[in-house]
Amino acid sequence: MRIATLALVSQLLACSSDYMPRRPNHVAVVIQSGKPVYVRDGRTFEPGLGGGLVDAVQGNPTAVAAAEEFRSRQITGLVATLLGAAATVGGIAWGGAVAASDRPNSQLAVPLSLAVAGLVAMLVGTCYLATAQPYQWDAINIYNDGAVAPSFGPPGPPPGYTSSNESLRMRDR
Repeated sequence: MRIATLALVSQLLACSSDYMPRRPNHVAVVIQSGKPVYVRDGRTFEPGLGGGLVDAVQGNPTAVAAAEEFRSRQITGLVATLLGAAATVGGIAWGGAVAASDRPNSQLAVPLSLAVAGLVAMLVGTCYLATAQPYQWDAINIYNDGAVAPSFGPPGPPPGYTSSNESLRMRDR
């Protein structure tokens, strides 16, 4: 047992990267301590149900909207899946208790309906979780596409540069 635990811990620690993106004003996903995190301008944002992504893309309203949709779908999916699992287990347990008792089988309709509704809720929750992922990448890509590269000098051509058209105009004067 100890060897298995040690192997698992060493594998989790091995799933890490020392890479830190250097491109300013861009969001990147890197692995730290075996889990993905968002990095922007040297700051690390923990994912946790989409909240870290919302913080990482602040400054771009369209990217924030996509990140909010990602977080909303994750929370909705998780809640629906958990409530559905509880309803399914409760309905099956209740139905089993009704079936084991001396009560007539006509009383099985409500527990079975609860179990089926729980299965439907789990399916809907799973769909919400599955459809959340594209919004994560949309938020990152939208932010990165709208990021402004830092300026290291005055805009325009370097000093002393003249285009051929400009040279001709200067010559004709």
